[in-house]
Amino acid sequence: MRSGRPRKCAECGGLQRLIHKTTDYRESGLDNLQLVDARIWECGNGHEEIEIPHAEQLHQLLTSLLIRKPALLRGPEIRFLRKELGLSGRAFAERLGLTPEHLSRLETGGRSITSTIDLLVRLAVGWELTRRERIEFPRDVAPSVTRIEAAPDAELHRVRHCEDAPRERRWASVSV
Repeated sequence: MRSGRPRKCAECGGLQRLIHKTTDYRESGLDNLQLVDARIWECGNGHEEIEIPHAEQLHQLLTSLLIRKPALLRGPEIRFLRKELGLSGRAFAERLGLTPEHLSRLETGGRSITSTIDLLVRLAVGWELTRRERIEFPRDVAPSVTRIEAAPDAELHRVRHCEDAPRERRWASVSV
C-alpha cells in the first residue's frame, strides 16, 4: 500500500514516499519488537525513516507488555523499562539494591537474570508507575516466580498502530 505526499530524505535529499510495512523497531532498544503496518518514508536510495505516531502511548503499551510478560525479562527489556522510568543506571540500581556495575551486566547480558531479579525489576517498575500515575498497583504484575521460570520466552513482540481506534488506545498488541 503506497500513499502520502513525497518529502525529502534527511540522509541524501532524494524524494521519499510513504509506505506501510512491518518493520523492526530497533530505536526502542528492543531487538525483538516489530511494528505492524508501520508508516515508513523511503527514498529511491533505500533510506527509510519510521514515523511513530503517539510514541508515548506506544512506549506505555510496551512497558505494560514487558512487566506482564510470562517469561523472564531479558537485559534489553530491563534497560528499556529503566529508561522509560527516566532513571540512570545508578539510580535504578540503587532502588533495586544492586551496584550500578551489576545492573549494567544484567542489561548487557554479561550476567544471567534470575527469577528474583526479574520479579524485583517488575515490582519496582510497577510500583514506580503506580506512584507516578496515582493508580492502584496492578495485581497481575507480581506473577509467581514458578510461572515465570516455567514460561517459554516470547521470541517477538508485535504491536500495531490503529488510527481509527479511540485516541487512548491507538497502539495494540498483536504478539505472536
